[in-house]
Order: sequence, then structure tokens, then C-alpha cells
Amino acid sequence: MYPSHIYQGEVTPFRQPQRRMNPTLKDIVKEEIQKLLNVRFIYPISDSKWLSSLVVVPKKVFGKWIICVDFWELNKSTLKDDFPLPLIDQILDTLFGKKYFSFLYGYSRYNQILITPEDQYKTTFTCLWGTYAYRVLRFGLCNAPATFQRGVIGIFVDLIHDCVEVYMDEFTLYGNTY
Repeated sequence: MYPSHIYQGEVTPFRQPQRRMNPTLKDIVKEEIQKLLNVRFIYPISDSKWLSSLVVVPKKVFGKWIICVDFWELNKSTLKDDFPLPLIDQILDTLFGKKYFSFLYGYSRYNQILITPEDQYKTTFTCLWGTYAYRVLRFGLCNAPATFQRGVIGIFVDLIHDCVEVYMDEFTLYGNTY
């Protein structure tokens, strides 16, 4: 997929202060940061004009924690992508009466889309171990769903509404014959 830009008008960069972290979560965050470094989704950066803070939230289903970046200020200044997401009722109309289905989940969805190098610094976040920026599109960026949907539609253009439906990171393959 093509690299993704973070388009902005004339804005003043915003720098959020680091948030206090519950001491019991330090090891969880450190481990997650190391995982992201190991797969090269993030890299250390020291000269960014943008700085967002890290937020750790509980994931209710599994009793785990999700490490998020507070991109609120960045998202406010980002020009919105108007690429349409599919309408659920139209997807359901397409699937109605079909005999066979296969449901796939796009596990690493946004992580497959690179952010253009000239925009990566805008994703800089701070934590106890330093400041890091994302190389890949991140959940929480305002245009991530539209960017991903555009990319997936581009890949499956000949199959959409024929035997494949895509909504965000959910893929449904369908037909009347096996």
C-alpha cells in the first residue's frame, strides 16, 4: 500500500507533557515499547515539534492493558479524509441469501501502511524511556480507517461486491458455491 501522509493546514505544533504512570504498569509499557522497537514500528526521536503522551487503558475482555497514544491535538489539526466507509446495511443486503461465508480479521491492519518519512515526526510520543515516533499508521490517528479502507478497496477492487466485502479490518468472503 502507498505511504500515508498526515496533511495539515497552517498549525502550531503541540507538545503534551508526559503523563504520570501507575508504577504497576511500567513493566507492561516497557515490554510493549520494546516489541514495537523490535518490529521497527517505532524509532527513537529527539527533535520533534509534536509530542503526544502515552495512555494505558484496561481492556475489559481479557483483563489486559492497551497502550495508546493520545493523538487528540494532532487529530484536531489534521485535514480530514472524506473517503467513505461502507454502509453496514448495504453490506448485509449484499450478503443476504448467500450460502457460504468465510470471515477474516485483518490482524495487523494499519501496521501495514507506512507513514511518509516527512510526516512521521508528527506521531512522536513520550514515555518514561524517551520519545519515539511511528513509522507505520497507528490506530487512533483520525484518517487511519479511511486510509486503510482505500488501500484494501484498491487491492480487492475486482472482487468487492462480487465475492468479498470489507468493513475496516473485517473481511467477508461469500458465495453460493463452495
